[in-house]
Amino acid sequence: FATEAPFLQQLGMETIVMGPGSIDRAHQPDEYLELDQIQPCIALLQQCIRHYCV
Repeated sequence: FATEAPFLQQLGMETIVMGPGSIDRAHQPDEYLELDQIQPCIALLQQCIRHYCV
């Protein structure tokens, strides 16, 4: 999978790579996302925003 996290880590930043779905299915010809994985991801992102940004 592709992410800028390693480059940011080299600059001394802490990073988190996260998102819905299985990394085993990511960036594959038959890539898909189960719909029931979207809402938990949204909730987690909202929690992170409230904790770190607000």
